[in-house]
Amino acid sequence: MKTAQITLTPEELLSLAPEVRAKFRDAVTPRRAATTQAAVPPRKASIEEVPDEEFVSAAAEDLWTEKEGDFYMEDPIEMYLNGVGDADDSDDDCLIVARESHALRSIDGLIANRVAIECLLDPESQVIAMLEEVCHFLELHYTPDIKIRLQSANRQYSESLGLARNLPVRFGNMTIYLQIHIVRGVAYDILLGRPFDVLTESVVRNYANADQTVTMINPNGGATLTLPTFPRGHHLFRDEQVKQQRA
Repeated sequence: MKTAQITLTPEELLSLAPEVRAKFRDAVTPRRAATTQAAVPPRKASIEEVPDEEFVSAAAEDLWTEKEGDFYMEDPIEMYLNGVGDADDSDDDCLIVARESHALRSIDGLIANRVAIECLLDPESQVIAMLEEVCHFLELHYTPDIKIRLQSANRQYSESLGLARNLPVRFGNMTIYLQIHIVRGVAYDILLGRPFDVLTESVVRNYANADQTVTMINPNGGATLTLPTFPRGHHLFRDEQVKQQRA
């Protein structure tokens, strides 16, 4: 009992002294340390419509813009479309798109060696047709026994008046002979449908500036001719012109 030192293992010491055991447990138990962060002042975000002239091309990371301490985000789609309109043609990113519409094209044909009439090119039509007033003005003969039922673009049906056989039509220095149906109340003077394309083996070439040419082969001789086309309506048949020429 009078020994100055007693040797104990840590296990024996912790089992004998509850206070020491509690302090040891607190020392070795891991704890999550709380971190302090600086207070971030709140920012307001708003969406604002910006006039077209203020839009500029920007990368996606540059869409956020600071204005008077606030942040707003511009519409990326509208920014892109406005950038396309102002882009240089030499830019690889320039997008070329089609126009909403283009006028139909036509050529002038000298009918029966009398008057040049505008001929509308329509490869989707199955016939070649002529307005009744043009036929009467040119004093052309046609066979009323040959009639066909025609369907217009609005799906309305009408009947032709007859057929003008082997009618000579001159384009430039080339004369070809066509079978033309006479019709009433249409919006064209002469319609050159697929029979014209098949007879002349026509080849149409379009250009980016909306110009168009048609190359034809004369079935009687094989000569080739290329003609420029014009927007529809440049040389329409009118009653005033008829009156002047008859006078």
